[in-house]
Amino acid sequence: MNYCKAIPTLLVLIISALSLTSCTEGVVGTVQLSVSATGNTSFTSGRPAIHHRTEAEVMITDFQLSIRDVSLELEAIENDNDSTETEDSTEIKFAGPFVLDLLDDTDVLTQSLGAVDFPQGVYEEVDLVLHKTRDVATDHPLYDRSIYLAGTIDGIPFEMWHDTSENLEIEYAEGVTVDEMGAGITITFSVDQFMNSLHQIDLSQAQDGNGDGLIEINPNDPDGNKELADLLKENIKEAADLLED
Repeated sequence: MNYCKAIPTLLVLIISALSLTSCTEGVVGTVQLSVSATGNTSFTSGRPAIHHRTEAEVMITDFQLSIRDVSLELEAIENDNDSTETEDSTEIKFAGPFVLDLLDDTDVLTQSLGAVDFPQGVYEEVDLVLHKTRDVATDHPLYDRSIYLAGTIDGIPFEMWHDTSENLEIEYAEGVTVDEMGAGITITFSVDQFMNSLHQIDLSQAQDGNGDGLIEINPNDPDGNKELADLLKENIKEAADLLED
């Protein structure tokens, strides 16, 4: 079941283009953008009950994402009329699609989305678009999906996927300053926050409703776990963070 064993450790990124739109002239710097998984891939989900335990031992062995594109936004500034605007309407965009494999068994991975030059400034937000892909083989875990997660729950194999298509905004409180020296930015997904970043999720309640030996957690709901799929999707989005190298 572990797809990582059948492919190289770093899945080849499917990159159609890197594009830059800008209305600013002047000093440029190179931004290197990466996406990474972090944190523990083995943890306990659920909580002990009064008379019996409902906790489950969870191990995540596969985490993959399909991203259509990623853009960086300049920090908003105040103009003389006390209204907020974005300086010079500068936008930097890494155009995908990107197919990212961020786990090799329990080892977290980092994948590069490339590097591009663009005008200096302070960038406060990264916007990425989760979008299902068909730019892979039909038997690929991400075919027609945007999120794929797999592992075991108390030793029983599980697969979670979602075909959501939506924007994910990640803010950097102090902003990322880009000058002639450039900058390195990493978008991280903390695996051990997937159960509690926004919603408290108890995977001990996940069931193998059709009895085929695989716990399926997805919107199609073959095992009765659709609600868990929606909650996990929201938690994965919330567990994203932005780091400056």
